[in-house]
Amino acid sequence: MLRKIFFAGLAVLVTATTSQAGVFYSWVKTATDQTTNSLVYPGHFDTWEFQLSSQNATPVQGGAAKNYDALSLNFTSSTGAFLTTGSTTFKSGTANPVVFGFTAPDCFIVLPAGAAQLAATQVDTANILQSDYTTQGGLTLVPITGVPTTVAAFSVPTGTTLGAAGILFVAGGAVSQGGPSDPILAAVPEPAAIAMIGLAVAGCLGYGRRRS
Repeated sequence: MLRKIFFAGLAVLVTATTSQAGVFYSWVKTATDQTTNSLVYPGHFDTWEFQLSSQNATPVQGGAAKNYDALSLNFTSSTGAFLTTGSTTFKSGTANPVVFGFTAPDCFIVLPAGAAQLAATQVDTANILQSDYTTQGGLTLVPITGVPTTVAAFSVPTGTTLGAAGILFVAGGAVSQGGPSDPILAAVPEPAAIAMIGLAVAGCLGYGRRRS
């Protein structure tokens, strides 16, 4: 009986950590060890894209996946790794800017062409990229289809792993048609949750050995 209860609790824990409510994010490295004119940036840099998906998401309010037309994004780097070219927070498309004929590293929020209007103060520094914004006419930023959508792009010194613990922190929310904000969550269980699952499995195995 105790074993059944233990495994039932474990199943609930696994389900809770793998089917969280909200909009899911992931990091995708799209270019490695890039260089440019030394007057623009003297080192080597990688490019990462921050993608959001509503696939399989169950928002806290509403109970179904949605099209999202407003986002609040706050990225904080503990290492000051964000490479910025000027202070332009928004760009249409994921391509880095071109300076003096050379592709330059930059960190920015990606918008569909003509899609957004600024709704709050923006910050664009080596440590923070932050903005709240919404689309004009309800144009979709994150579609209900579940197709991952790039909503931000980051250039960082080569070897910097975005998404690694202690390097970059993500906070924010997504809104559909002026409704309540749904949280933006990692697409995989957090390390603490994985550790809890591991301890639970180890306990089950130990319990089984004592009973046999």
